[in-house]
Amino acid sequence: MKAILWRDFRAYRTFWMLQFVLTLLYTFLNLRFGSIDGIVSFLVVFLPPIAVLVLFLGDVELMSHMAAMPVTRKEMVVGKYVSTYLFCISMIGLTISIMGILGFWYGLAKADFLTLLTPRGFIFAILPMTLIISIAYPFLFRYGFQIGTMLIAASVMLCYSIMTVAGESWLKNTLQVSRRGSFVLMMEVFRLGEQRIGAVGLYGGLSVAVIVMLYASVKLSIRWVQEKDFK
Repeated sequence: MKAILWRDFRAYRTFWMLQFVLTLLYTFLNLRFGSIDGIVSFLVVFLPPIAVLVLFLGDVELMSHMAAMPVTRKEMVVGKYVSTYLFCISMIGLTISIMGILGFWYGLAKADFLTLLTPRGFIFAILPMTLIISIAYPFLFRYGFQIGTMLIAASVMLCYSIMTVAGESWLKNTLQVSRRGSFVLMMEVFRLGEQRIGAVGLYGGLSVAVIVMLYASVKLSIRWVQEKDFK
């Protein structure tokens, strides 16, 4: 397992640096031509799909060779999940750091930074990443990169369309939220959820859902990889 993680770290450190530069560039452009409202939403929700695809793409050609390595297919699958998760978490950590730094100059950035450190912010950051990885990887392992990519792209476009239509039109008007962006809207949804079922019930239930979803995804990927004939 450690060897697989170390291999991924060496293989994708350049990509991590590119993501780092992209994060800084998007933040700068958002401050220069837009506003702070969309920074967290983009960096937390839409960068992980890019990471998932790239991290799997790098191993498409190596998959048959990895299957012949002195590691089990189970270790190969679990290692890929762990390395991808660590990569995405590092990008979320970078986002939190950026918002913390911007908080010295912008009041809204400070508010978003403090919110990210709460259970609401943690669930918002971890849920999209877990959804994307849990749905994408079994299909990528089963059907390969070409079909898996189309499924992921369709899922991302569908989610983006739903959030744009429902979020900016119906949900925003219904909740009477003055700021834009899925982060602000979801924080309001979580706040209402806390009022109805309590913080422990809401975040406890979502945490269990995340764990179950990820566990089921790993088990399915392992099953499909073990049945696959690498040539």
